[in-house]
Amino acid sequence: MTMADEDPDADVDDEDIQMVGEVPWLCHPLRAFLLEKIKDGKTPADYKQMKPREVWETFCDNDVFEGFECDAAFTRRLLSLRKLVAEGKKRADKDLAAFQVAKQNHPPPARNHRNEPQWNGSEAQRLLKKDIDDDVHKVLWPEDQHKSKPAHQEFSLDAFRDHMHQEVQTRKYLHTLKIRSKKKEEERIEAARKKAVAAHDKKKRQADKQARDAEKEAEKARKAIEREDARAVSYTHLTLPTNREV
Repeated sequence: MTMADEDPDADVDDEDIQMVGEVPWLCHPLRAFLLEKIKDGKTPADYKQMKPREVWETFCDNDVFEGFECDAAFTRRLLSLRKLVAEGKKRADKDLAAFQVAKQNHPPPARNHRNEPQWNGSEAQRLLKKDIDDDVHKVLWPEDQHKSKPAHQEFSLDAFRDHMHQEVQTRKYLHTLKIRSKKKEEERIEAARKKAVAAHDKKKRQADKQARDAEKEAEKARKAIEREDARAVSYTHLTLPTNREV
């Protein structure tokens, strides 16, 4: 197994629809495995911190590496995934920095128009989220839940009930978005799979056609040689002297 450790070419092609065996790279378990390792930091997005060979030697015992080699294709695909994660993190960091600046320039007042503490970041918010995580809201009425903790009572019952309803509805909405996102991702993967299979089939048809054309050309050449041989034999018979002439 050989692999160059130099800085790989930054202008890599998107290989998502390239077939790896019978599976498009976008759908391959190895891609998902490497992407997860990069996201959780076990494989740094910066190749200088962990060269491709180090990544290979660290994880290659995993079953998803079966059938692969530590070669240029592995380097190229790993680089593409690292770029994908790095660009996503860069956008997230930029958005967070902008939010922090806006928050610093426009800090919220300590208390709201009802002279209650700000809900966001409050102890009451933290405790309510924990109660909802534990499904307490399913067994206690809002009034009872409001009375259960002193932090909740810093807010009016109406305000507490509104925040509880908003938290529950937000979680439902986020769950719906997650399902929609998963469905769209599945549709995108299926579209990429179909595109990859179509490209693979087209390439195979072209290769088959080239093979047939080459076979036809070879057959023509063989027949031409046979005709030349036949003409040569005929010419020899015509030019050789007969016994009577001798």
